[in-house]
Amino acid sequence: MRGTLLSISLAALASTGCFDNHGRGDPTPPGADAGLLPTSDAGLPPAVDYCECCGVTVEIPAGEDCELGWCDPYCLFPPPVVCDEVELRALDLICPSFVPAGQPTRIPVAIGGDGECYCGEQVLCDAQLGAEPFVLEIESSICAEGALCEACFPYIEAECELPPMETGTWTVRANGEDLFQLSVAPAGTMPEWGLECVHRRGEDRLGCGTDWPPRRVFEPTSACHPEGAYPEERVTFTVTDGCAGCGTIEGPCEVEVFDDVVRLRPSRVETQCDVDCPTVCMPMDHTCVSPPLPEGTWRVFLEDVELGTRIEVASPPGTTDEVCGEVLGG
Repeated sequence: MRGTLLSISLAALASTGCFDNHGRGDPTPPGADAGLLPTSDAGLPPAVDYCECCGVTVEIPAGEDCELGWCDPYCLFPPPVVCDEVELRALDLICPSFVPAGQPTRIPVAIGGDGECYCGEQVLCDAQLGAEPFVLEIESSICAEGALCEACFPYIEAECELPPMETGTWTVRANGEDLFQLSVAPAGTMPEWGLECVHRRGEDRLGCGTDWPPRRVFEPTSACHPEGAYPEERVTFTVTDGCAGCGTIEGPCEVEVFDDVVRLRPSRVETQCDVDCPTVCMPMDHTCVSPPLPEGTWRVFLEDVELGTRIEVASPPGTTDEVCGEVLGG
């Protein structure tokens, strides 16, 4: 299998300041106001142009264009990674804060979790429309070629380019398994500020498949999380389903961030195995993972119920000890 890492495009680099021409007509070419440039008899700077190359000012011959390669040493990113041998691995997180209908969209994705260690691996991702309506097929894998272990991180972050899709709720089938649900908004919708991440469905250990779509017709009893976190760090929540059955499987969990609220929306699915479960409650934990949180104080909601706990995001945080909140009557 051969895959390509999705990277920042040249167009994106251009929008950040690369390939920006400043010619002789610029009223303040670099160094002119400080008397550092020679001038002609007419008092004008010499016949040269300047390129702003990704934060570096580069002098080029007059009449040349920055897009002809003068900025390459400063702006050109490495060629796409190609792996001949990869490890297939389903995505653990997708973060589709806003996906408009009818156009390709890039969304953040991640592989990993608390307690895992990655140091230079890269995610390869290929998304295609499925044969069934409202199904998105994503094939993902890990490429470790060229990885340098300078630090250990719990997630490998990447972007996945999605094809144009219709308005509605889509099933995301990652490496052949129904793991996520994705909402696609009508074209022309103006998004409100907000962040969202969806943690994958739990493992189907019985191997019979699960019902779909996921259901939220249960009452989680509590949620635990670190009381503090560093800025732009993902926070992991453990939500307890107090009355699951032996055929219950953890469904995908959506985490929405808006204003000063982190809202957890866990779900469950049931096995399609013919199992005879006793009529007793079996507590089951669900994993929910937030987008990277900006600095501030965040209130935690489980669906529409405020838990009374807070996450203090600061550098450094006052504490990272775990705190739990219970749902009244749970």
